Amino acid sequence: MAAVTTAVLPTSWPSWRLYIVVFVASACSLVLEIAAGRLLAPEIGVSLYTWTSIIGVVLAGLSVGNYLGGRLADRFPAPSTLGLALLAGSLTSFGVLALLPILIDTLRYLPLVPRVLATNVGLFFLPSCLLGMVTPLAIKQALTDLRTAGGIVGRLYAISTAGSILGVYLTGFVLVAMLGARTVVLLVGIVLLMLALLFGRLRQSIALTVILLVPTLVVVGHTLRSRLWQSPCLTETHYYCIQVNEQNVGLLGPVMELQLDHLIHSYTAIGDPDLLRYAYTQIFAETARYVAQSHPDLRALFIGGGGYTVPLHLEAKYPEAAIDVIEIDPGVTAVSHEWMGLSPDTRIVTYNEDARIAVQRLQEGRYDLIFGDAFNDASVPYHLTTREFGQQLRSLLTDDGIYLANVIDRVYSGHFLRSYLRTMQSLFPHVYLLAREDAVETMADWPHGTYVATHPGDRDTFVVAASQQPIDFTQFRSHRTGSPAIATHVTGAGDQLRWEAGGPRALLTDDYAPVETLLASLFTGDEEQWDWRSMIPPRLRPLLFGT
Repeated sequence: MAAVTTAVLPTSWPSWRLYIVVFVASACSLVLEIAAGRLLAPEIGVSLYTWTSIIGVVLAGLSVGNYLGGRLADRFPAPSTLGLALLAGSLTSFGVLALLPILIDTLRYLPLVPRVLATNVGLFFLPSCLLGMVTPLAIKQALTDLRTAGGIVGRLYAISTAGSILGVYLTGFVLVAMLGARTVVLLVGIVLLMLALLFGRLRQSIALTVILLVPTLVVVGHTLRSRLWQSPCLTETHYYCIQVNEQNVGLLGPVMELQLDHLIHSYTAIGDPDLLRYAYTQIFAETARYVAQSHPDLRALFIGGGGYTVPLHLEAKYPEAAIDVIEIDPGVTAVSHEWMGLSPDTRIVTYNEDARIAVQRLQEGRYDLIFGDAFNDASVPYHLTTREFGQQLRSLLTDDGIYLANVIDRVYSGHFLRSYLRTMQSLFPHVYLLAREDAVETMADWPHGTYVATHPGDRDTFVVAASQQPIDFTQFRSHRTGSPAIATHVTGAGDQLRWEAGGPRALLTDDYAPVETLLASLFTGDEEQWDWRSMIPPRLRPLLFGT
């Protein structure tokens, strides 16, 4: 049998350097992935579509990088190849911050889901691809004896995975809330640049190093000079990018606007708690006035605090009321104290935890009103939509208590509202669908009215009201004393039944709550969402399709 000889490469990296490079580069790849969600939240929101796109793009980049890294390792086995990959990874990581405003503006014409996917590809595919090259290149440098190949490959992949795990937890639990997503991305670029300069043996490839290093320094300079690394958020928490702005909103005058990620969540007029802009908040307030007629010392619970707009209204209008708020993000509560008029001496009691946990400790039969204000169009916490959670809330209500929840959906193509109604109807004998007047008229027109032709793809906000006892809506009055107009309009029983029968109605449970699928029409329901012509930039459409 012929003897097997093993060549030892004199230029191979020391093992400890390879371990550091692989560990840190893998950590950086996952840091970018986790930071991506927070980075995009103020621009395109956080939804199942956002995270699906981020995970898919990063995995695709890593997969392609693994393949290309292996090919490069065989063709260019010099140790400097690994250093150049790190340097290119640094350049593209810095480029994320530089490209973000450009891509957001350039791709604004696209429908939401293709825009989310295209933005993620443009920002994160190339950095993920380059970081995916690191482990195969490192394996090439470490392999000096085929008899130990299995151990070396397994060790490097274990180190790589450990780095990825650290990157996930460090970013999600510490870095984003401490530094902000943009600063985190900037640090990734700096760390990769230092790895390349310290360990990359770049002196062996001076020309390529200069070609990559010069644009890297240019991008860094542009990022720092333009302050692209600074977050647009007032504060970034584990849950939201929180922004507060003072706005003049039509006849409402100056109000404080609370924005969570990309959605305006609340308008609060400091000093005028009766000023409620959104129709659903007015319906909440009118229901509270109805209940206060018989229970002036009403007890109310809010699932979701936000800007505390309605809790502040109840606190001012009903001095004997007891008001509890469950708000998962303590950062939102802190901002409301500082900016939205929530006094340090408020009577409002806040529980900063998930609602499913908080309600387990609350007294049964305590509340006359429970307000569900945790749903929005982009992100609906599915565990707060289920029959099991509804049972928990029902147990907290008095015999004549009322549960109200705001729901955003499309009348003609949405399925979540139907399913949520069915779920509440399985728990309460009296369930009503409330909305502003034109939305109720839309429901009455369904399915053959003119609304669908004149307002294709429109969405509406409804309030689902559920109770053990009938609600007398003839006794409803405006939340503003002296105002004759009321916001609460009730969908006719026949109209509601006819609409409910017009589509699928899932019973939402802890085991089965496909909320994202039921809400998909908010993003993909209109025909043009995936029409290839909508993917063409507007400036080019006349050239391709004429006028």
